Amino acid sequence: MAADTSRDELEASTQAVIAACDGDAHAAVRALLVANCYLEAEVERLEKAVSRGYVRGRIRPPRLSGAPRPEQRGQQNDTDGFRSEYYR
Repeated sequence: MAADTSRDELEASTQAVIAACDGDAHAAVRALLVANCYLEAEVERLEKAVSRGYVRGRIRPPRLSGAPRPEQRGQQNDTDGFRSEYYR
C-alpha cells in the first residue's frame, strides 16, 4: 500500500517537472541535474562549515544566555530571579 502511494507521488512529481518544462523531457532532466548540482554544492559548503566534533556529539551546543546550567537546575537563577519548575 505504501509502495503504491510512493509510486503515485513519484509519478505526479515527474509529470509536474515535465509540465514545468513545457513538456520537454530533455529540459526537465537538465533542470533536475542543475538542481542536484546546487544541492550537492550546498551540502559540501555546510559540511565545511560544521565542526567534526560538533557533528559527532563531542561538543555540546552553546547554552542560551541566562539558561541554568545542569548543576543549577531547581536553584534560583541569578539572571532573572526565576525558579523554573521545568528544570527539576
